[in-house]
Amino acid sequence: MEAFLRQIELSERFSLPLVVHCVRAASDLLGARSRRAARQTWILHGWNGSLAQTEDLLGRTDFVFSFGASLLHPGSKSREGVAIVPDDRILLETDDSGIAIESIEQEASLLRETGITELRGHLHATWNRLFER
Repeated sequence: MEAFLRQIELSERFSLPLVVHCVRAASDLLGARSRRAARQTWILHGWNGSLAQTEDLLGRTDFVFSFGASLLHPGSKSREGVAIVPDDRILLETDDSGIAIESIEQEASLLRETGITELRGHLHATWNRLFER
């Protein structure tokens, strides 16, 4: 936790988003964000939380959800989450899975009921907002 709190401090000091891998620790995540009064966006890397967790995090704070290869697994919780995340709070990733990003994009576009071109536009806009200064 000490190392994580230090990362929050660096994110805030340099006005950069913080990439977080959160597994079964959403309440700890929210607590740390609150204790540090964090203002920077946090990117939830490889997000595979439940629909309820996704809705809770969407309603409370400024998180961006990054979905990966779990979208390709029929029983994955991420399949429900990717469908409800707003266009300006989504990213996609491969996380060195060996799976082409196009496969993940295709599945995300199906689950979000949108075209690939439109989805890519949202992904680029989110990326640019977070990292282009």
